[in-house]
Amino acid sequence: MAKTSKKKKKKSTDPERAARNRMIAILSAAVLGTGAVFVGAGMGVKTLDERAQDLVAPGEIEYEIVWGASKSGTIWLPFSERTRLNALVRESLVGARPLSREPLQEASLAIASTGWVNGAPRARWTPEGTIVVRADWRVPAAAVLIDGEEVLVDWEGHVLPLSYPKGSSNQFQISNTALPDPGVGRLWDEPELRDALRLLRELRDRDLLAQITGIDLGNGRDHGILKLMTNSGATIVWGGGPGRERPAEMPTDVKLDRIESLLRKTGRIDASMASVDVRGPQVLMNRREN
Repeated sequence: MAKTSKKKKKKSTDPERAARNRMIAILSAAVLGTGAVFVGAGMGVKTLDERAQDLVAPGEIEYEIVWGASKSGTIWLPFSERTRLNALVRESLVGARPLSREPLQEASLAIASTGWVNGAPRARWTPEGTIVVRADWRVPAAAVLIDGEEVLVDWEGHVLPLSYPKGSSNQFQISNTALPDPGVGRLWDEPELRDALRLLRELRDRDLLAQITGIDLGNGRDHGILKLMTNSGATIVWGGGPGRERPAEMPTDVKLDRIESLLRKTGRIDASMASVDVRGPQVLMNRREN
């Protein structure tokens, strides 16, 4: 009886095989992310996670950070900071296992540690096997002058990881805080500083910031009596912060209306005077000395 020879099947070298395996692994990882019960019951989350990783050759993990941007799409984070944050994420992913949870956690922690974001950033795998990191970015609002430096803070008063020599931050300068710098990422928990940030918001909403350079919180007994500093060197005595007016002071809306009226009539929010006081029943002005 003639023997039939069996030919050994060669392993497929289909060039699309790697791509198919990669997609299977990614879909598996995506299912893991949904926490599907049938997967966990059938073979165990850990087992599936490991099988998904085995289908993908190890290598450098690609990632994308979705930066905070203005309504017009302009990314406001300085290029130097973007470079630094990219380096932090890249370093956190060295040696990480593709398509596992670890890289997602490491990328998220790397961004969270910088002080630039609120809460925990969200990291996920894309169908292409890239990590995308999104976050609630803190937007610079002003710079607090302290010890000869301008330290950036966001609109809530969180300290951001940038500081500049006095006068070079290109931000609204807030001076004479009573409390020291609490450190990067922490809230500068001073009521008068919060008053200044709220006032900047109110002025921004009325489009009245163009001629303002900063806010002085006041010294000693006058601490908390806010003064607007203008680009002509004048001061506008504002008083207590929005909603925290002192006795006999006009409410915020009245003060804003007064500044708006001066701008409309004179072209200047300070009426080209040395100082303007908008707190009381009447607007008081002091002329510049010749």
